[in-house]
Amino acid sequence: MKSKAPCIPLPEVIYSWVDEEWNRSFLILKRVARQTLRDAWPRLPSSQRTYIANRTAKYCSELAAVTSLTFESATGCGVLEPFLMASADPSHPSWKPRLLGPLPLATFTTYLSNWLSQPCLDIGLPLHFYHADLGPDNIVVSDNGHIKAILDWESAGFYPKFWIASKLVVSLAFNLNPTEETKKGAWRELLGSMLKKQGYEPVNVCVAQG
Repeated sequence: MKSKAPCIPLPEVIYSWVDEEWNRSFLILKRVARQTLRDAWPRLPSSQRTYIANRTAKYCSELAAVTSLTFESATGCGVLEPFLMASADPSHPSWKPRLLGPLPLATFTTYLSNWLSQPCLDIGLPLHFYHADLGPDNIVVSDNGHIKAILDWESAGFYPKFWIASKLVVSLAFNLNPTEETKKGAWRELLGSMLKKQGYEPVNVCVAQG
């Protein structure tokens, strides 16, 4: 993915492999010695917060230019997205991830039409690559408010375009630590407004709360 979206700030990959039995890929990344956006947020001026949100939205657009006709990860494995899956059976081990796919576009479209609250929702063609977990814990910033790295790519995969903005609406991972000066939804709202400028609109869907 680095070769297809070279401007995305990724940590150095030390080692990677695909586990065929588990149907997923793994990365070992070099540690990035900076602070997360969550920790830096209270100290950042409004202009730097806006800059980070704008850059993040542009990174989403760059990644979305990489497309597929299959719902899958970058390595062709299943996708870890609990918001698009039913709750796990109580007998399922809590340590073992549950993956969806890989699924051909027609199969994935049928699956979503049965799962989402809007069965007539236009899934669109093709699917777009998306990080899918751009909460404040996964964005590492410098002291002057520049993005140094984007972490935690385990949910990344090829999604419908509407999911790029809709994920913000359903996932609590986009919340900040609320204080007297900070609304917990401030990052969600700011990133959402920047994604809208890039052409990504959220869809009102009812999904599992993962």
